[in-house]
Amino acid sequence: MVGFTFSRQEQLYAMMGKTADSLKELGAPDNWELVESIGEGTYGEVYKARNKITGEIAAAKVIDSIHEKIEEVLPELDILKKYASHPNIANFYGAFINVDTKRHDQLWLVMELCRGGSVTNLVKSLRKKGKYLDEDLIAFILYETLKGIEHLHRNFVIHRDIKGPNVMLTKGAEIRLIDFGVSAELSNILMRRNSSVGTPFWMAPEVIACEQQLDYSYDVRCDIWSLGITAIELADGVTPLSDQHPMRALFKIPRCLVKDFEVRPHASEMSNHVFVRWVEGKRETLRRKLMNLMDKQYQGRDGITDEVDQEKELEKSASPSIVQNKVPLKFDNQIFKVDNLAELGSLTEDIILSHLLGRYLIDNIYTYIGDILIAINPLKTLDLYGPEEANKYKNAQKSALPPHIFMVADMTHQAMVHNKSPQCCLISGESGAGKTVSADYLVRHLAELGKAGNRTLEEKILQVNPLMEALGNAQTVINDNSSRFGKYLELHFTPSGALTGGKG
Repeated sequence: MVGFTFSRQEQLYAMMGKTADSLKELGAPDNWELVESIGEGTYGEVYKARNKITGEIAAAKVIDSIHEKIEEVLPELDILKKYASHPNIANFYGAFINVDTKRHDQLWLVMELCRGGSVTNLVKSLRKKGKYLDEDLIAFILYETLKGIEHLHRNFVIHRDIKGPNVMLTKGAEIRLIDFGVSAELSNILMRRNSSVGTPFWMAPEVIACEQQLDYSYDVRCDIWSLGITAIELADGVTPLSDQHPMRALFKIPRCLVKDFEVRPHASEMSNHVFVRWVEGKRETLRRKLMNLMDKQYQGRDGITDEVDQEKELEKSASPSIVQNKVPLKFDNQIFKVDNLAELGSLTEDIILSHLLGRYLIDNIYTYIGDILIAINPLKTLDLYGPEEANKYKNAQKSALPPHIFMVADMTHQAMVHNKSPQCCLISGESGAGKTVSADYLVRHLAELGKAGNRTLEEKILQVNPLMEALGNAQTVINDNSSRFGKYLELHFTPSGALTGGKG
């Protein structure tokens, strides 16, 4: 028998299969070492890195468990390799595979460290002193950012996460776009995408709509919307809706302003906008003005260092759920096993929204607050409504089972029979929240609980909902079957709880 010994790197490539072909040429980061953590990227933590030979300082995005994330990470690697050679894109120094069994194998993406920090940090620092960014400097930043976006779009790349924190400044006040973690290459400038990705507050309404309408799509002009939000951020120091929880912002954005991206201009057209077209002739003067402002603001420190220090101070003084209104990326499932939020010691809006988001991300879409059931549309099919599940909630105790629309139906039915009095269920929510579907499940379970052997009657009552929907629902931008009216359905039962009829 002949024995073969495989290196850890060969095992890694074997686990990743054909998708690893483009990584086989990558070596280990022998010449680079990590110095300190300075932030988070889309799929990994970002560190300050030092070249052991030259002493050069760079930024390294370190992506752990690369074999699990390879499909998501390869597009970013390809875009950096092809398109980073532009004055308004952070320079790319290379990608490396760090084989480390303790850290589950890493991909390092090493790029230029923009030591001036983000434009978000600059405007926040100014606001702390009661100051705002001058209009000509806003125009300069937007013009330079547009040049980077135009370069990407010209090469059929959609960024999908244009925002202040991703518009960086070098020490010389040059503008660089970073973080291509959710970017994508297209086959042409008019090609559409339908993935709802990005960062709340900056996301375009058509991108958010894709989360609720599977047949909806958008093109590269979503980056122009995000740049517009960044422009407001530069002027005001904060984004619109920044005082809202990110989940609430995602509900509100599709309901504001003019949202038809078909009439939105492309980046090449925006460069000629009256607000920025004059910048080209005064770029050097504006760059020097911005550099002087940064020197005064940071007083000799790196803007990136100032940003990291501010982040640490904020995390010390604020609740983790509301630090910079970020949506948490990781959750401790145990925290979100509270089925009834009325049992919590403190019940603020932030606490409620954080728990609802945490439960939603682990597919717990139902949550009680006292006698109220909150249902969050999962936007996918969950195995929660079959005959076996329905049987669990027949004559059950509320505390014995997880929150469910079937439990609301069962409690209503029990209360009606025991108290010999009419009961009322009210379903309310935003467009696309799932009111129509929830009403259907509620009626179905009540019909199941009130079975009286008359199958024809039950079927007729269950057909009332789709009939009323046909007469009163309509298609909207974010919902193909949106309720456009108040729907009233009355079910009649015998004193023992048997269903006898209904009317709408």
